Amino acid sequence: MRDPPGLQLTEQTAQQLFAGLWSLISAMKLHLGPMLQREHGLEFRDFLALQAIGDGLNFP
Repeated sequence: MRDPPGLQLTEQTAQQLFAGLWSLISAMKLHLGPMLQREHGLEFRDFLALQAIGDGLNFP
């Protein structure tokens, strides 16, 4: 499959994408982590793992 003209993933674009994802996950951890711990006794990483299992992406 070819990329449409003008839409090419460069190394710089990939780095920007991953930096943005890292920032998003860090912000989610900062803001959701305390609530998950307080209300459900879960750490953020455990929440993500359980979410992936629930979505069928991973097996326990």
